[in-house]
Amino acid sequence: MRIMVDIDGCIGDFVGSMALWTARHKRIYGLHEPKTYAFNDDEAWSKAYPTKESFIDALKNAIIDRIYLHEAPSASSVETLHGLHDDGHQIIIATDRAFGVPLIDDVARQDTRDWLEDNGYIYDSLVITPHKEDIDADIFIEDSPKNMKNIMDAGGKVIRIPHAYNISVPADLTMPIWDKDTIESLM
Repeated sequence: MRIMVDIDGCIGDFVGSMALWTARHKRIYGLHEPKTYAFNDDEAWSKAYPTKESFIDALKNAIIDRIYLHEAPSASSVETLHGLHDDGHQIIIATDRAFGVPLIDDVARQDTRDWLEDNGYIYDSLVITPHKEDIDADIFIEDSPKNMKNIMDAGGKVIRIPHAYNISVPADLTMPIWDKDTIESLM
C-alpha cells in the first residue's frame, strides 16, 4: 500500500516551533494550538498575526531562521513509519512548504530533507505540493481541513491527526497516537 504522510501537524509539531519563534521575535508568549487552521483567526495567535499576510511574512522569516529544523517529531511516528515500511508499504512524505520565492523554497526543501534524516524517518519519496489529493496513495494521513476534504472528495481514505482546528472535519479514521495497527485497519 502507498501511504501519504503530511509533516506539519502530523509527524512534526509546527505549532510548537512557530510559538517559540514568535516568542523570540515578537515577545508574545504562551501561544497554544489554534482553534482554527488560519492562525490569524485564532484569538491568541491574532495578537501576533492579525492578518493572513502577516502570518505568511513571519513564516517566511522563520524559514530563513531554519524553523523546520527545530520541529519536535510526533511521539512514536518514526517507529510507526519504520514498521509500516518494514512491512512493505511505500511511505510518501508530503508537505506544502512552497511559497514561490526561490530562496525560501530552497531553504524549506533542504531543511525538510535534513529534518527527516536527522530524526530517523524512513520514506520512499518526498513530495512538496499544495495538491495532496493528486498524490497516488491508498491512505492519506493529514491534519489540514482543506486537504482532508479535497482528498475525500477525490475518493481517498483519510486518517486524521486530531487537532482543535480539524475535529469536526470528516475522516475515515482518527489517530490521536501514532499506531501501525490503526493505519493498517484501513487497508
